[in-house]
Amino acid sequence: MESVVNELYEIIKDHRSDIGFMTTERIYDWIKQFEKEDQELILNETLHIMKQRYISKESGIQHIKGIINYLKQKEPFENVKELISNSYFIDNQSEGKSQKLLLNFLDDVLQKDYNTSLRECNSTNPKYVIYLDDFLCTGETAIKGLADEESGWFNALHNNGGTNFENFKASKSQLVLAYLAAHNKCISKFTTRLYKCLGEKNVGSILYVWNNRFLIDNDGTEGELNFLYPTADIIDEEILACQKEIEDKIHDRGYKKTENIQYRKPDNPAEEKFFSNSENRNRYELIILKKCIELYNKIPKENKRARPLGYGQYTDMSLGFGTLIFSWRNVPFNTPLCFWYNAHGFSPLFLREHT
Repeated sequence: MESVVNELYEIIKDHRSDIGFMTTERIYDWIKQFEKEDQELILNETLHIMKQRYISKESGIQHIKGIINYLKQKEPFENVKELISNSYFIDNQSEGKSQKLLLNFLDDVLQKDYNTSLRECNSTNPKYVIYLDDFLCTGETAIKGLADEESGWFNALHNNGGTNFENFKASKSQLVLAYLAAHNKCISKFTTRLYKCLGEKNVGSILYVWNNRFLIDNDGTEGELNFLYPTADIIDEEILACQKEIEDKIHDRGYKKTENIQYRKPDNPAEEKFFSNSENRNRYELIILKKCIELYNKIPKENKRARPLGYGQYTDMSLGFGTLIFSWRNVPFNTPLCFWYNAHGFSPLFLREHT
């Protein structure tokens, strides 16, 4: 176990390094909360996942540069300085949230490597209006940040006297959603959701930018299925009780009354590419789900978005998003609870400060 713990630590050691959060002792504390006979598998499979899905600070810099260079080439602009002078970055999340931290991160990269900065952005008639954040999961944060009646960027007043939406249309700008990682389930529905939330105002085509390595394939029941999505074979009384509790709280609010939670088909994915093998995937999903149900049962029932395998929308008919993506500074609450839930004496592997 020691060698695996050390290898895992080397991958995730810069998670919240600003406060010295990650240590080998933390990894040991986390893994010892699982049954002894399960610890080796959980540790090895988690290591296998982190090799694919942990975004270190250094790789974050490369992702940010990838976003910049992709946009520069798409127009094309002569250089990054010209791109920035034709772009505007939305900055309307509260202090401590991902957007502000990533914008500061971006500004450092621009100053160090491209001889420009966010101070040179164009708020008057930009080609690109860019919404930068770390993870596109349910899309709730982006929808609120763009379309909320009181705080949404499109509804805010522009310095020309109209709204940002009016200036956006007059300038023939294009909205860019730039992320470190994204769920394709959200992407496929985002344009329609934004249109409805803006009172049926059309922003035009949206340009999405992210690293395909960190695309979560959760828009359907087939494909790579590179997230936690258990099969019905594992259902027992505990899981069934949790399933019913989630279904009831959705049905009781008048949503999806004829629907129930769906499970992964045993023969999907056709070829296992994400976990080490199909057998380990099945066992890992069961162990993680059981631990997460234990934690979920301690969350107040009035929390309508809570799910054992990660928070979702209020009407999300599932055991959770099952997201498996992590970074040097954050972990989305769409990941299973056992990775970030820090109440009732549980010691999570990662730190999430905002719930």
